Amino acid sequence: MATDVQLGLLALKKLIAHGVDVTVRDHDGRQALLWAASAETRPSKIYCPSGSPDALVALVNAGAAVSAEDKDGLTALHCAASRGHTDCIDTLITLCGAEVDVTDSNGCTPLFYAVTLGHADCTELLLKCGAEPNRQDRKGRT
Repeated sequence: MATDVQLGLLALKKLIAHGVDVTVRDHDGRQALLWAASAETRPSKIYCPSGSPDALVALVNAGAAVSAEDKDGLTALHCAASRGHTDCIDTLITLCGAEVDVTDSNGCTPLFYAVTLGHADCTELLLKCGAEPNRQDRKGRT
């Protein structure tokens, strides 16, 4: 029997095969790629416990831009870092070409979110991938 995660990925792939527009935005300016990077497990819903690297690849292959931002300038990499999703961070950088030091509208990088939210594994991975630890946001914080 397929898991909820497998069923969700299958549904996504079927939607893509039928021509769904993967660049559509919600009222906060978020595209499906940002949601796939920040997905959490919730009862009775098809979400992944640690984001969905496979969904990220499927969405990028279908035309989603890895650099797409929401209304606050957050990218999928920011979302993955803020949720502690190391697999998604790795996928976004190594397979999808995400810029490791991309900044949001406040000048914050994914590394800033990983550190401030206590995601040590994400912090380590981002540093390994070349994140600049001394980059300051608009308030001068590192």
